[in-house]
Amino acid sequence: MKVSHTWQPNKSFWGEGMLQRVVVLKDSPKYFSVDIAVFDHAHTQLLQDFLEVERHGQPVIFFDKSNLIKPGHTDAAALFKRQQLRVNELSDGFPIFKSLVLKEIERGQSVDAISFYQNGLVRPFVEVLGMIHRPFKFDFGMRYIHKSFPHEDQALIEDLSYVSSFKDLPEKILKVEKAFNTAVNKVRSRTGL
Repeated sequence: MKVSHTWQPNKSFWGEGMLQRVVVLKDSPKYFSVDIAVFDHAHTQLLQDFLEVERHGQPVIFFDKSNLIKPGHTDAAALFKRQQLRVNELSDGFPIFKSLVLKEIERGQSVDAISFYQNGLVRPFVEVLGMIHRPFKFDFGMRYIHKSFPHEDQALIEDLSYVSSFKDLPEKILKVEKAFNTAVNKVRSRTGL
């Protein structure tokens, strides 16, 4: 097979210890690509993280000459602790990002306001909802929402994500803030925070 396109980021999204290249094969099915990763032996934890069944599914192993691929399970206690720290971090940051959105609205800077709204309010809300609906994948961002969130939360996220006009933002801010606080309280009631 011939390669029609490749992409290799200068730095891995996952941090030090992994090289990554994405390859699109000529005449392959539409949207098909091959994501290739090379892990450094010195960073064994990174490979172990990718082999957590609850987060990434059961790996299908075609070739493992050195018997390095050993699926494992997520450390639930460590995950719980990460969620406790993260929900506090998001909760503490929410008012700051809300203020930034409101400031940019007042300045008439629509692109800045929408960017702060999406990244500082909607994404944190989705992450906290992830702690409720997909605790092992809570940090997967906006991916796979259709697979793991109830329909009513999917509809709310869709509504919050689409801003038809700059004038919609104040109402959307109130809506996401209420939903965010409800989700934070739900997570905290489970975690005892």
